[in-house]
Amino acid sequence: MAFRTAIIILDSDLKGDLPGISPGTRWATFPVWGLYQFLDLFLYMAQNYLKKQSDLFFFVRPEDDDFLHARFKQQEGLKLLPLGTAEDFALWLKEQNYEKLLLWYTSFFAFFTENDFNLFFHTRATNPIRFNAGHSSLDLYLLNKNTLLKQLPSPLLNSEANTLALTSNPPWPQKLFKDVLTKLAYEERDLEARLVLGRHPQELFNEHLILLKDLSQFPIPPKTKNILGQLKPASLKEALITEEAEVNNSFIAPGATVKGKVVNSVIFSQVVIEKGAQVYDSVIMNGHTIGKNAVIKNTLILPYTRAKTPNDLTIGPEASIGGYDTLTKNKAFARLMKNGLTIIGMNNEIPPALKIEPAVFIEADLPKKALLNYNKIERGSYLALGTKT
Repeated sequence: MAFRTAIIILDSDLKGDLPGISPGTRWATFPVWGLYQFLDLFLYMAQNYLKKQSDLFFFVRPEDDDFLHARFKQQEGLKLLPLGTAEDFALWLKEQNYEKLLLWYTSFFAFFTENDFNLFFHTRATNPIRFNAGHSSLDLYLLNKNTLLKQLPSPLLNSEANTLALTSNPPWPQKLFKDVLTKLAYEERDLEARLVLGRHPQELFNEHLILLKDLSQFPIPPKTKNILGQLKPASLKEALITEEAEVNNSFIAPGATVKGKVVNSVIFSQVVIEKGAQVYDSVIMNGHTIGKNAVIKNTLILPYTRAKTPNDLTIGPEASIGGYDTLTKNKAFARLMKNGLTIIGMNNEIPPALKIEPAVFIEADLPKKALLNYNKIERGSYLALGTKT
């Protein structure tokens, strides 16, 4: 028996204009809460709240195929399919027997609530509905199958009115969502969902500190959390906290090593905090090694994904990053960055003894030696390739 509604996710990068995020960063594999990834959390939210009332299809781009199949091929309720041309997708959809579709182009992530899923599946979709979270419109639509098919090129439809070309520049899902569905949407509905990463990394930082204070805000009940724990790769060891380390009110993910001091912070997998280093009120994401006697306060450090060994430092010894300053605004993101937060974009290396003051934003992917000529980066500064404000 076919389900009434199907969730269809079309694989994509994270939004191309997200500050601090490297171009081409994959949505499905972006890390969250230490060792999970976005697809992990959405899958388990959907399975728990829907109670098997829907099928979930994830159309995967070729570059993600091997990894995602290895991790999710035996996952009940999830079907991984290749993301081919718009015509391929139309041919597949024509054969499906669903009354409604929840269609998502994965350029953001949110913690959805049970009420959100009830809204998805108890709402008639005579006309396309677009959903909002917070102050942001999402690439998330509820519509019926025939409405979508009319927008897709397919010889089965014998129609010359299809709006999508088969070319891949821009990719057809992007064209579908940006040029077609936005015009078709008959109404918009607000969700309870909290954006984890939609407009700016400040959201990511906020959500991790919310979870640190109150894990009940995690949108997955305890039983499902235990299932999530089973996703930890066998090769990933438990966190190592040495005898000289000091950890207070913090989450240290499996695969992390702490030899220094961590207070009120979230430390992701594959992070090493060397002896004498101190981290306060911060979120340190995957791949970083914090050198001896470095001090980090009120800072989000986004993942380091470049090739390195565990002994290669990404934050040099004696470096000082961030601080507490509720008055200074970042010059590029005055409305989006709050409470003097400092953000270090993906794949950046901080030289030894560099002082980075509060409310600084350093864009992703600066050259390895880009910061060597700095002794101090003034509060509120914005650094990017060829730019300093």
